[in-house]
Amino acid sequence: MLCDNTKSKYDIRNFKFKLFRQVVSKDPQTGVNTVTETVVFSKKEPGLGANKSSKREFAFEIPSTMSLKNNK
Repeated sequence: MLCDNTKSKYDIRNFKFKLFRQVVSKDPQTGVNTVTETVVFSKKEPGLGANKSSKREFAFEIPSTMSLKNNK
């Protein structure tokens, strides 16, 4: 992630990253689609001062399966 705050006179307090999973299911009787959205990953990183630039790196794992019991 390249953070460029060189043209601003204000600090960036923090960066927030969220990865969402959206599941769309269709009711066979009514034909109505139901959308369920859950947060898979959330991370808060420290901000950046005014007139500064930095390069940051962070990693997260995207789960390949999900539990349907937790989604309501």
